[in-house]
Amino acid sequence: LAVLFLFVFTFAAVAQTVHPVSAGEGMIQAALDAAADGDIIELVDDGGIYVEPARMDIDKSITIRGKETLVSKPVVRCSDGGEAVFIVTGSAVMLHLENLEIDGTDGAGTTVSKYFVRLENGDVNGSIVLKVLDCVSHDMTDKHIKAYPDCGIDSLIVDNSIFYNGDKECITLYSGSSSDAPAIIDYASITNSTFYDIKREAIKGQTYTGTKVMLDRNTFYNVGYDKKSMIYFRDMTDVEVKNSIFVMNQHTDTDKFADFASDASLFHHNAVWDVVNFEVGNATVSDTVHFDPQFADPANADFTLPEDSPLLTFGDTGRGLGDPRWDPSALMPTVHKVEAGEGMLQAA
Repeated sequence: LAVLFLFVFTFAAVAQTVHPVSAGEGMIQAALDAAADGDIIELVDDGGIYVEPARMDIDKSITIRGKETLVSKPVVRCSDGGEAVFIVTGSAVMLHLENLEIDGTDGAGTTVSKYFVRLENGDVNGSIVLKVLDCVSHDMTDKHIKAYPDCGIDSLIVDNSIFYNGDKECITLYSGSSSDAPAIIDYASITNSTFYDIKREAIKGQTYTGTKVMLDRNTFYNVGYDKKSMIYFRDMTDVEVKNSIFVMNQHTDTDKFADFASDASLFHHNAVWDVVNFEVGNATVSDTVHFDPQFADPANADFTLPEDSPLLTFGDTGRGLGDPRWDPSALMPTVHKVEAGEGMLQAA
């Protein structure tokens, strides 16, 4: 009986409720108000427009996702000008965002949102987890993702996402001011993603030395066009950047196109092109080429590589460089020839 009771109690503790939400105004906030810690808010309208009149404060663990079967991502907007779309205020919460388009405009061409996500729990011992998976974020008046001073963060995970049109840095692992108290971030992983038309750095870290940072298989285009680096890591000494493509940066100052604080940080298996200052700060550089990736149509955000590009096998594991969505073979099915016999289909 004791064992049975323990099983029932454990199941109840981890149970999640999925809240289906149709497009409209204020619908996500209403679902947030009704949700319990750990619940899932699922946006169910194909390409639906979800407008929130005010920022959404996250003080409990929650998943907000577009329904998996949708053809077009649901579009989330916040009409409260000068604010973030989401602000995470809980000390030990997880915000999981997936299969969403975050539109910083009012829908009529005017950019109104300041940030996509702001992390601000004011607790250096906090343990926020932010996951941004398969999202598109665009048109922010400031940064897309920003950590505030004294914010305790266990991990910041970005994967399979696209960021474009930002008037300042895209993702900052600190407040943006070197004179502020640091954000206490244990781990940041940014992978399989694309950044383009970002005025300042795509990813910038400073003030806290303890963050472990991994950048893997990302594509950067026209980043830092306001005389800034494309990526920048001051004070952080455990940074690895690999299997990525960097194209178009006009920065000529001493900060280089990629700025690192320590030779303990690694920059390897990358391709760089159309960059005025090719220096890579203090990082240890290896297996990196200056090579034109010959994107299909970068002016219209098509960064597909040619089918015969040597960059498709230049990665540290023999795979391609950059965001995998631009690998032409990624959309081609693999043909497995199967001979007759017992168990052959299962083996294939």
